[in-house]
Amino acid sequence: MTTTTVPTHDPAREHVAPGTPPPAGQANGPRLRLRGRRAHHVNPRKLIGYTILIVFATIYLYPFAIQIATSFKSDPQATAHPLSLIPNPFDLGAWKRMFGLTSDTSVPIMTWLGNSVLVTVIITTSRCSLTALPVTRCPAFTSGAGA
Repeated sequence: MTTTTVPTHDPAREHVAPGTPPPAGQANGPRLRLRGRRAHHVNPRKLIGYTILIVFATIYLYPFAIQIATSFKSDPQATAHPLSLIPNPFDLGAWKRMFGLTSDTSVPIMTWLGNSVLVTVIITTSRCSLTALPVTRCPAFTSGAGA
């Protein structure tokens, strides 16, 4: 005589979408271990490392923030409060002078930019030429003897 088993309904094996209320008979819902989801554990070494990185990034970037804030201050305010990050009152006078939007031409920004480009090109060309000079004069590189 053969017996057949009827499959029973096992709620612990079925997948339930997050946020779905549990069935009436189960107070906590089915016990599932969802793949790919882990509890959030804070690694103390990582937390200390990121804290140190944030502190040093702030120390490194603070002078740049001060310079940007100072560019929006008037000259007397920049002298009176040099470390203030919030300009009060907000002034675009330095930017107007820099781009030639005022009659004051005391800021020759294009001359400064041209000098910077000229120095950059001369230094880069010199460094590349002087770095390549030993390679072109070395017999191991020119005759293939080193291979």
